[in-house]
Amino acid sequence: MNLQRYKTRLEQELLLRKQELERYDQTIQQMVYDEKRYSDHLADMALRDQERTLHAAHTERLMTQIQEIEEALRRIAQGTYGICEQCGNPIEEERLDLLPATRLCARCAQDLVT
Repeated sequence: MNLQRYKTRLEQELLLRKQELERYDQTIQQMVYDEKRYSDHLADMALRDQERTLHAAHTERLMTQIQEIEEALRRIAQGTYGICEQCGNPIEEERLDLLPATRLCARCAQDLVT
């Protein structure tokens, strides 16, 4: 397994997610500023609530992805990357290619959803 390739990819993904989170933070700040221009009409208030909910969900998803990538980079540094945390067997390289931050092999991941 080429750990350097996975490390580089994870570092790139981490940078992209952090940049996206920063853009979202700026968008939220702009939304707060723009709220002053909205009327107090019920439809406007509902739209603002919906936008806040969508942005909060997306921000939470990005933060989770950042945490998962950082944990994968720690596993590389500790020498445990590519080892399933559930069964201790190697994670398939095809799976790591698709989901480089994964902690579980395909079988254990399937067991979690069934």
